[in-house]
Amino acid sequence: MYNTKITYTVLMFAVFVLTALLPAPGSADEIAPNVEAVEPLKVGEKLPNANLKDSKGEPIALHSLTEGKSTALIFYRGGWCPYCNMHLRGLNKVEADLKEMGIQIIALAPDTPEKVGESTTKLKVAYSIYADYALDAAKKLGIAFKMDPNRAAKYEDGGIALVEKALPVPSVFLIDEEGVIQFVHADGNYKVRLKNDALLDAAKAMTK
Repeated sequence: MYNTKITYTVLMFAVFVLTALLPAPGSADEIAPNVEAVEPLKVGEKLPNANLKDSKGEPIALHSLTEGKSTALIFYRGGWCPYCNMHLRGLNKVEADLKEMGIQIIALAPDTPEKVGESTTKLKVAYSIYADYALDAAKKLGIAFKMDPNRAAKYEDGGIALVEKALPVPSVFLIDEEGVIQFVHADGNYKVRLKNDALLDAAKAMTK
């Protein structure tokens, strides 16, 4: 009986250790198996750091861009997506209003630095766009998901590079000066984007 208790105790300890080592659902660096399983970080959570690159290919940390600054963090699918380009162009109309409220816009895409540079020039945006090519930021904010294999193959056949056959859900995160998320909009339907009026309303609520 004594040996049985010891064996049971050791077994339970091993299970505890293994469970602790397994990634929790929605944990950093996890890609959701499909768009329906995406779990974005919530209001009140801290913005994680992530590794990005600028249009020249120079590495830059997300926290170095947002530290002490209120930020509208925009995730889009890539410069090849017409819905994304329309959304990014539309942000030009409210960029000055957000700046007056002390909020900067930063856009992230799973594009190469070269493609990010092309988008910046093509869309004539006044705000900064950075390459999240490895999906580091998208994973850590809980919005990266695996594409349907057939659709992923069609995209790749069309010349669209997909890291791990995954994409970010188009999203908007409003982050305050302390790095705390104050607003989240993430819709699995890539055709649905946050309207400028709704973004301004959320920004005003954050800066009250």
